[in-house]
Amino acid sequence: MWSLPVYALSELFFPYLSESDYIYKDYWTRQSWLLVYYMGIAVVIFAFIALKFDSTKRRRAVFYILASGLVLSFGRYTPMYYLLYNFLPGFKLSRYPIKFFFMAAFSLAVLAGMGMDYYTRHAKTDLRFKKFLKRVLAFGFTLSFFYLIFNLNFYEIGGFLKKMILNAGTDFSPKVDRIGPIVIAGLHNIRRGAGLFMFLSVVMFFGIKKRVSMNAAPAFILLIAMVDIFTANKNVYQNMGVQEFLKPGPAIEFLQKDKSLFRIFDSPATLRQNMFVPERDYFEGMSGLKERVVSNRGVSFGIYDAYGYGSLYNERQEEVIDLIIRSKMPDETNLLNLLNVKYVISPKDFKASGYMLVKKTEKVNIYKNENFLPRVFLADKAVIIKDEKKILEKLKSKDFEPEKEVILEKDFSYTNGERRTTNDEKAVVSKYTAGEVIIEAETSAPRFLVLSDTYYPGWKVYIDKKPGKIYRADYILRAVYLEPGKHIVKFRYGPFSFKIGFMITLATMGILSGLWIFRWR
Repeated sequence: MWSLPVYALSELFFPYLSESDYIYKDYWTRQSWLLVYYMGIAVVIFAFIALKFDSTKRRRAVFYILASGLVLSFGRYTPMYYLLYNFLPGFKLSRYPIKFFFMAAFSLAVLAGMGMDYYTRHAKTDLRFKKFLKRVLAFGFTLSFFYLIFNLNFYEIGGFLKKMILNAGTDFSPKVDRIGPIVIAGLHNIRRGAGLFMFLSVVMFFGIKKRVSMNAAPAFILLIAMVDIFTANKNVYQNMGVQEFLKPGPAIEFLQKDKSLFRIFDSPATLRQNMFVPERDYFEGMSGLKERVVSNRGVSFGIYDAYGYGSLYNERQEEVIDLIIRSKMPDETNLLNLLNVKYVISPKDFKASGYMLVKKTEKVNIYKNENFLPRVFLADKAVIIKDEKKILEKLKSKDFEPEKEVILEKDFSYTNGERRTTNDEKAVVSKYTAGEVIIEAETSAPRFLVLSDTYYPGWKVYIDKKPGKIYRADYILRAVYLEPGKHIVKFRYGPFSFKIGFMITLATMGILSGLWIFRWR
């Protein structure tokens, strides 16, 4: 449950103050959906002005939204979220608590606007506000000035801190080389913020003293706020050129040479390098992730992954993948064969029956699975198992032979075909797209055609242009029953919900168009 740690709120005032904690815990070990909380010095100051001096009902309403957003984004760090998650219907549909922070960010921006409005309207007439503002600006200006004087040689200060930590010989000492640059960046950001606060103080003070008109002051403040945001956050989201991002490395070049329909599988050790990225440089890390073909990297290169697309997992799919990951070696089960996995990518060497090293790059080894099954294949017979736990037990057993039997979950009347003794039967994919799969099949006896794609509502099948029935096969896949002979099997995705949505859209557009015409007349 990705939640906002309370200490991270310090970054509303000092960007990346908690970054040293983040850098050695690495990317996916804590919430990584929101990396930047900092909204600028001006936002904090003017939001505070609104909270302290604006007594209107709208200010209270915005404050309640702000408080609600913060409490919800804290997630597992507060008992409130636990109660809502377990007892409020529909609340479990919220993916991550951290995403509620948008309510707080929006509210802070609104409060800042209200504070700016109060400043321009009352800075010259409200004596209490004027006196308060002068004291705060004078104190902040003085503090910032002395900090800048003290921090002129902040690189030397960083070196002094590093030397002090190393001499202490604590558990933290081995991490100092990684933390040092972050400390320097933190000192630099505070220095940058202090300088901008001084400029902001001068503009606001001149506004009070009528040296700058209240029409011009907001423009200067907005300019300072923009400089603040862009200079503070410029290095957070680094970018790589499109051509460089789409340039295949040695591993991907090798996989692209294979024009057959197959999937890859990343070993658990490869996946760990997606969490604890060994490269410390951003561009090297991106290249490393691309070379390891993890985290949906294969999508850009037309490479299919047995894990599927990261944001579209379903519970059953995760259970099957978990069976594979928990196996000590890839040949302990036949699940990789079933899932059309032709290549296994691993940063380490391994020896397993049926797996041959076919490519070695600087970062990964690529092993070919000699026993993988094609994307679509014919199974001789079906077995009915209705208990989900028993199905999973069967799947992870080495005795399970997917090309000989398919596991179904519902009873129906069918005839098991005789065991094949020749290779005169076939099932070949002639078209494969996101919304349609066409297969040419030929059988000499009743067979089950298994497509190793995820079983999902909305898919329909047509056998020789006639509607057929899709069965959930091997817990997560699709299968259809074929009588002997030649067949054209077409899978097409067309959920009824799409049709309803399309009709509602057309109706809405028609109503709005009619209202617009009526109003225009």
